Amino acid sequence: MMNTNKYPVVMLDRTTTHEMLPMFMHRGLFSNYSSLPDRSEILENAKAELGVESLTKEQERKALSDAREYKSASYVFRDYGNYVIAFSASLYLDHIQGIEKAIESKQQNNPDNNLDLEKALERIRLYKLAHKVALIILSEAYIQRKYEELEITKEKIINYLGLDANDKYIYQDLSDVMFSLRWLDYQKFEYKTKNPLSKNRKSFGNFIYNVDEDAKSFKVWVNKMFLGCVEHLITDEKHDKDERAELYQRGYVRYPTSLIPLTKDYSGAAYMLVNFLVTDSGNAKLKDGNLKVVAYKGSKLIEEARINYSRKRDAVDELLASLSEIELIEKLEPSLEELKKMKPNGVYDTVIKIFIKKSAQGINDEIKSNLLVTKYGFKPL
Repeated sequence: MMNTNKYPVVMLDRTTTHEMLPMFMHRGLFSNYSSLPDRSEILENAKAELGVESLTKEQERKALSDAREYKSASYVFRDYGNYVIAFSASLYLDHIQGIEKAIESKQQNNPDNNLDLEKALERIRLYKLAHKVALIILSEAYIQRKYEELEITKEKIINYLGLDANDKYIYQDLSDVMFSLRWLDYQKFEYKTKNPLSKNRKSFGNFIYNVDEDAKSFKVWVNKMFLGCVEHLITDEKHDKDERAELYQRGYVRYPTSLIPLTKDYSGAAYMLVNFLVTDSGNAKLKDGNLKVVAYKGSKLIEEARINYSRKRDAVDELLASLSEIELIEKLEPSLEELKKMKPNGVYDTVIKIFIKKSAQGINDEIKSNLLVTKYGFKPL
């Protein structure tokens, strides 16, 4: 029986939790490497089809996102339109070969390199486990007050996940997740509607830029882009008022790490939704005693839960199923029964008020003293 007294409340960067980590929620990113089209060919074909000499940024984005998966000399891409996940192919080959060669030589003229890349892409694992491991790494960076050479034992990670050391499969899964966090590169695109040539491109890079593994632990070097303003919370450097305002403009949230084991059996949608509810600040005008009220239209909640269905009925059904999974919800307005009676468009357009404890410490205490005990048989505090 596992003990609940190891799950503290930590500080996480708000932009990281709301904007960056959701990009990790994908199953099976890459297809057969050798069959992927080349990025330059896709763009040349798009220019020919449109009869233009050059593409606007939006036309380029559309052509690449329509292709979905493609490669260049340096990267293998999975394109979602407003953001891209890329595997650092050339850097990976440098890493495994330990030698410097021309990128083109690596990928185009040596069949062994293609085989190495095929094997590497088979190891790419994201989705819930990667999202949780990233949260664990950021939590430990806050707890240990360091982000370089940050050492976390495999036993501690397994405890965070609510698993048992006898679950042997988890060790290979953790290695694959660390591999993915090391080699995947993240870029996000945002367009200004009035000017299609104008874009805002955010490059986040790799979540961790180095990792050492032995039989008992991982040692990682965390990308400061994902630490965000928390970097300044874990250092002793003093800042004046103006400096603090600039440093903390991304905002930070208090995160109850007991949420990680609580959600081990949640669906992907319920997992993303409860993380959103816990880290959202709530509507200040609607707060109710010690409860905060997270109030958004059904369409916004579906987006935050990463529910992707072409049919609204399917999306609404998954949203309602996800809401029913989340034990931390104290009350819903409209109620779940009322929402079930609505047509899909009605749920999409209805503001759903979700009542949940406003204090991260209160949520943490509830999970540790009650929910983990009754649900999974953890030892109480």
